[in-house]
Amino acid sequence: MIIIIITGDFNRLDTSFLEHDFGLTQCVQNITHAQSILDKFFCSHPFEYIVTVFKSCLKTKHKAVLARGYQVTCKQQPSSRKKFVVFGLRDSNIDTLCYCLNNCSWNNVYDCTDVNVKFQNFVETLLITMSQCLPPRVVRLGRKDPPFRTPLV
Repeated sequence: MIIIIITGDFNRLDTSFLEHDFGLTQCVQNITHAQSILDKFFCSHPFEYIVTVFKSCLKTKHKAVLARGYQVTCKQQPSSRKKFVVFGLRDSNIDTLCYCLNNCSWNNVYDCTDVNVKFQNFVETLLITMSQCLPPRVVRLGRKDPPFRTPLV
C-alpha cells in the first residue's frame, strides 16, 4: 500500500486541486495561524493518522501540527527477527467487537455536520473500540519465515 503525504505552510494557496484531482484529504481541522488553516496535512489514507494542532514551543505565529499513526509500533531490539503487532480475530473477539460497536455512542458522528470531521470521528471511534475488543499480540518473524501471515494467529 502506497501512502501519499503532502504537508506544509500553504499560506493561502488554493490547495483544493489536491483533494479534487488527486483524492487526498486535508486532515488539519483546527486554526494554525491567525484565523486560518495555513499549515496543512494532505494524505491519501487519512484513517491511518491522528492530526493534532497545538501551541508551538518555538517563537512563531503558527501553531504546531503533529500527525501520528494509529498503528501500534514495537520497540526494535537489535536482532534479525522482525516484530509485528497483530490483533486476535477469533470468533469470540469479533462477537465482542460487534456487541461493543452496537452499544457504543455514535453521537460524535451523528451530530457533526462537516463530512471530513464526521469521517474522522467515525474512524477514531471504530479504532478505539477495536483496540478495546481485539487483543493485540506481538508476532516475531525470523529469517526463514515466509513474508506473509495466516489470518488467525
